Amino acid sequence: MSRTAVQSLLVLMALAFWPGRAAAQTVTFDDRPSFLVGHAFRIDLTAKLQGDLRSSLSDGSDDQIDFTRRRIGVKGSWGSRVEFEVEREIDSKRPWRDAYVDVRFGGPLQVRAGQFKMPFSLEALTGATDLDTVYRGRAADALAPGRGIGVSVHGRLARRLVLYELGVFARDSEVVRFGSNLGAGRTTAARVTLRTSTRKRSLARVEVGAGSTVGDLPEGRNALRGRLTSGDVFFAPVYVNGRRLRVGVDVDWRPGPFDVRAEWLRVLDGRQGQGLRAETLPDLRADGWHVTGVWRMEQTFGRSRSFLNWRAEELITRVEQLTFGSVSPEPAERHPRAAHLAAIGERAWTFDVNWSPTRWTRLQVNAVHELPGAAAAAVVGTSSGVWTRVVRFQFAL
Repeated sequence: MSRTAVQSLLVLMALAFWPGRAAAQTVTFDDRPSFLVGHAFRIDLTAKLQGDLRSSLSDGSDDQIDFTRRRIGVKGSWGSRVEFEVEREIDSKRPWRDAYVDVRFGGPLQVRAGQFKMPFSLEALTGATDLDTVYRGRAADALAPGRGIGVSVHGRLARRLVLYELGVFARDSEVVRFGSNLGAGRTTAARVTLRTSTRKRSLARVEVGAGSTVGDLPEGRNALRGRLTSGDVFFAPVYVNGRRLRVGVDVDWRPGPFDVRAEWLRVLDGRQGQGLRAETLPDLRADGWHVTGVWRMEQTFGRSRSFLNWRAEELITRVEQLTFGSVSPEPAERHPRAAHLAAIGERAWTFDVNWSPTRWTRLQVNAVHELPGAAAAAVVGTSSGVWTRVVRFQFAL
């Protein structure tokens, strides 16, 4: 994240607290500490802490404690038209997370500028502290972009039943740039979400979303990669050159105590002139999907009014699949310039129990059973499914 964007936000906040201002200043604490200046300016302090106790149930490895997130930040508003957020990771190679200003111009038009998440994939757009499970779905983790520096227009239409966002970003996000992999250059991203409007309880809370991104890949081994939850790579980047196209659709259905969410993503990476004789090869195709079911127990049995709620609040199951390959009439091969890249992938089941003793804390007990396909199993060196257990404690202010 550039210093200019961060400095602009800090100047905005400093002006509100300038000693010469006559407006009264007050401090409140509801969900988090908030500073109010008159009736126009508000700034909230935020903090996120996540610690994981993780082990593999397959190889008997020892439990390891890892603090996956340690973030601090501020967010706020100036009047009814300007909102902003700055969030920073402590002790990280990529410290700046969200850092943007959002201006409302009236009607359905808002403009956001800075560093923020590209509008693609419901799972990727969900905040880390709001995820149903400890880890994002394998498809969203591997195929969806994360944050990028850019500008977008967004808003709500048709009585707030249609949400839209269209943005242009300097380059593909940091999620798909690793090592010497450059990812795509300038990227355009768009997303539309439709909400239902009906009194029927079974259909009252249904959202259907669709999104896409388009960018250009530089020549080289700049494709996406496939990894297990453990981090083991089962599909290494191949040679690409040309357009990167993402498409995805998702459904979020919340009729009551039982929620269902599903998502399908596809990424096509061009391979112009990447054959052994400099011929253009069929696109690298990466497909992923997941279906997640959530049982919110407090909606079934009622929630305790005491400060500590000793009942588990959510039971979650997710099934998902992630596959890489290409479509060609030629024989399937596995080298990085093959016309027909042999399909390689994995399927995984996740089981999760979430408990929120207070509004700021949550405990997640997560078990992931990954089933690599025959080709992926040969790469990572396992012939059977891999179990991973994670216990996460998180504090979000």
